[in-house]
Amino acid sequence: MHNHLTPVAVVLLSIASLWTPAWGQTVYKCGNVYSQVPCPGAVAVEASDNRTPAQKAQADAAAAQAAKSADKMEKARLALEKAPVAKAPKLPVPASQIAKTQTEKETP
Repeated sequence: MHNHLTPVAVVLLSIASLWTPAWGQTVYKCGNVYSQVPCPGAVAVEASDNRTPAQKAQADAAAAQAAKSADKMEKARLALEKAPVAKAPKLPVPASQIAKTQTEKETP
């Protein structure tokens, strides 16, 4: 008797594997790249989260606050970009430029 997995079972097993925690998972450093699969000359790096639940909650709250602040700053920036730009005040024209303009008008 053959034991085949149905497509539904494969999908359910795939989804279930996403929910499994990755605590204490070994990660391999290959040069400047990190991977779950070792490469030649790989260095094993422990990738566990040693924070307490309170520390994790505090970090999550800080990240949420930072995201909220970033959204607020983005909205302010977008509003400033939409606002019309005030006209720059006219700068005084040097006398030499006035004289040059007048002579150009007088000569046909």
